[in-house]
Amino acid sequence: MQFNNQFKVPASEIKTRSQNIQKELQQAGIDGLFIVQRVDLFYFSGTAQNGYMYIPAEGKPLLFIKQYLPRAREESSIADIIKIESIADLARRHIQEWIVTGEYHPGQQIKEEEISQRMGISRPPVREALKRLSRKLHHSCAPSFEDLLRSG
Repeated sequence: MQFNNQFKVPASEIKTRSQNIQKELQQAGIDGLFIVQRVDLFYFSGTAQNGYMYIPAEGKPLLFIKQYLPRAREESSIADIIKIESIADLARRHIQEWIVTGEYHPGQQIKEEEISQRMGISRPPVREALKRLSRKLHHSCAPSFEDLLRSG
């Protein structure tokens, strides 16, 4: 199915909207904004695909899409669009990044409550993310990482 570009929100408009909200976030001392409502998602990204968007106070917005990624890429001018399956998948990606960047170290206990507060989500998706990541690491990494993923 071909998307009709005459209805596409101009990239300059999306950029201006993001920059305006980033200024507000900075003035309020807020690190970022997580958008979950479809109408807000459309306003800031140009697509109403099922997904979420994160706008940091500084830096590029991230668009997380649960449905049809090619359509979201066609509709939106957001540069960083990532396909996700669920909030648990999003949590898993964050935890994985924190491990790779050294925020969590082998043998360190990762606590569900800490991650859920840090991400602003409930504990069940974090628990599911830790289970998925533990299974993945169990099959592909050194055993020392298993201890890293003990949930608290």
